[in-house]
Amino acid sequence: MNRLQPLAEEYGFTVVPAFAMINNTWTKRHDIVSIRYRGHHIMTAPLKMLGWPNERYKTIEGKEQPMFFEREHRLRNWNLVIKNTPHIQQLEEKKRQLQSLEMQ
Repeated sequence: MNRLQPLAEEYGFTVVPAFAMINNTWTKRHDIVSIRYRGHHIMTAPLKMLGWPNERYKTIEGKEQPMFFEREHRLRNWNLVIKNTPHIQQLEEKKRQLQSLEMQ
């Protein structure tokens, strides 16, 4: 994760550990992390980043881990989407509307 974290922080994203429900208990995933923006999950990235495809390096589910360059490309695209469109603002507005409905 040491390659993607500085880029994520430069764009204003935070990197947090990912958790999964296993046998009715929340367990930290040792193979992936969550990249978030203002508390909204944006994307998942592998903890160990490789610069080339490697079929032996897989997730817990058995899927091949994405390369660093693919995650870097998606992170830059999300940065453009968030900064140039009201995507996150719409999500936060919906969240506020749901909370006001729950209060009533």
